[in-house]
Amino acid sequence: MKVMSLQTIVLSVQVWRQWICMLALTFTLGTVGTALAAEDESPPGLHVSTTEVLAGAKAEVSGFRFQPGQRVTLTLEHAREGAQPVVVQDNGRFKSKVQIPHDAKVGVLQLTAKADGAEVARTDLMVSKVVPVSGADWFTMTQGKLPPGPYLAASSADGKAVFVTRSVFKKAPESGIAEAGILKVDTETLKVLDSTTPPVSPARDDGKNKPAAQSVYAAFGMAADSDNQTLWVTNVLNDTVAAYRQGDLSLLKQFEPGAVTHPHFAQVDAAHHKVYVSSVGDKNVAVIDTQTLKPLKSINIDAGEGDKKFVPLGLALDSQTGTLYVSSMEAPAIAAIDSASGKVKKVFTPLPQAREFQGLAWDAANRLLLVASRGNDNLLVVDPETGKLVHDLYVGAQPLTVVWEPVSGWAFTANRGAGTVTVVEPKSGKLLANLAVGSFPNHVVADGKGNVYVINKSKGPDDLKGDLITRITPKVQ
Repeated sequence: MKVMSLQTIVLSVQVWRQWICMLALTFTLGTVGTALAAEDESPPGLHVSTTEVLAGAKAEVSGFRFQPGQRVTLTLEHAREGAQPVVVQDNGRFKSKVQIPHDAKVGVLQLTAKADGAEVARTDLMVSKVVPVSGADWFTMTQGKLPPGPYLAASSADGKAVFVTRSVFKKAPESGIAEAGILKVDTETLKVLDSTTPPVSPARDDGKNKPAAQSVYAAFGMAADSDNQTLWVTNVLNDTVAAYRQGDLSLLKQFEPGAVTHPHFAQVDAAHHKVYVSSVGDKNVAVIDTQTLKPLKSINIDAGEGDKKFVPLGLALDSQTGTLYVSSMEAPAIAAIDSASGKVKKVFTPLPQAREFQGLAWDAANRLLLVASRGNDNLLVVDPETGKLVHDLYVGAQPLTVVWEPVSGWAFTANRGAGTVTVVEPKSGKLLANLAVGSFPNHVVADGKGNVYVINKSKGPDDLKGDLITRITPKVQ
C-alpha cells in the first residue's frame, strides 16, 4: 500500500548559448560566471548568483562584457535605493550585492544596470519563499559521496546501478575541463563501481580567436538505452554527443564537434530506436538512430513570438502513444511530437506567465505531464490532451528536474536553490513531503523499483553536503 498521502530578455543567440554554458558551470562549480567566454560583439549581461533570494536578504549579482573601468549602479524594482556603484574590472566583469526589500513579495523583480547614467543591461530576479522541510519520517534516505562535478544521472534497467556524468572546470585564468567522465554507482552501497574518462577534445575558440587549453570532452546530460545497453552523453561545450556501453563504460562513438549545438537533455525512445537530444543552440530536437548510431532528421518546432522563441530543453516520452513532449526555456510552451513521424502535433502554453521551463517527466498512471518551472519556483501538472494546467504547486527556489516514480506514483522535484526535493501526488496536487538533501540538488532519477536517486552539486571543495548521491525510498509502499 502507499504511504500517507535549473534572463527573460534574450539579447542574442550568443547570449543564450553562453547562458547554457553558465548553466553547466552552475551545476559543476556551484557558482555562475567563473568561466564565461567573452564575446565582444554581444551586449553586457547580468546574472543573479545567489541561488535562493529571499525578502530582506542580499542577492549576489555578477556582470559580464561591461567596459573596463565603468562605474555601474544596480537598481532593483520597488527598492528604495540602489546598490553602491561598482567599478568594472579589466576583464569586463564585476560583482555586487543588492538588498531585497523586507516587504518584497514572492515573484519576479526587474534588476537594471546603469553606467554613465544610461541603462546598459537588465535581468529578472526571482524572490522566493521558504517551503518548510517536512515528511522525512516517511522515507529512508541514504547518502554516498561522489567525486567532484556530478551532473545528471540515469538508471540501469535492473535497478542495480546508477550512471552519473561529471565534469570539473579548470580554475581561472585557464579554460577547459580538468576532469570529466561517467561513474557507475552501486545502488545498494552507493559506492562507485567503475568510471571512465572521455577522449581528448579538440581545442575550442575562447571567443578571442585564441585556442583554449587542451581538455577532454565534458560530460553533462545522459540517457540510458536498456535495449541496446548503451548510454547517451551530451558534450555541451563541444556541441556534440557520445555513446558509451553500460557494461564496461567503453566508448562506442564520439560524434564530431558541431553535431548537436549546445545539447542538454537526452531521451531514449526504445520502440522507434531513437534518442532525442534537446539542441538549445539550433533551437531544435536532434534525433539519432540508437542501432546504427547515425543522425536522423532533426525536429524543428516553429513556435513562440518576438524575443520568446521556442528553445527546446526538457524531454519526456509517453511510450504508450509514442508522443515526445518538449519544454521550451524561452517561450512558456510545450510541444507534443509524434515520435514515429517526427511531426509536431501541437504546441500549448499551460501557464502563459511561467518562466524558464526546465526538466519534464511523464506520469504514466494518470497521463499527466510534470514540468519543473525554474523561473517561477513551481511544479506544473498539465493535462497534455487539453493543454490545460491541472495544478500549479510552489515547491521552492529553482526547481530544475522532476521524475515520476511508478511504484509510489509520486513526483519528485529537485529544487537547486532551496536544497530540497519536494514529493508531490500529481493527481491531487498534494505536497506530501519536502526533504532536505544537501547543497544544490541538480537531478532526480527513478530506478522503477520504488527508489529515487538525487545528484547534488557542491558549493566548493570543503562542502560536506555537496557532491552526493542520495537514495530516497518510501518506508511503506
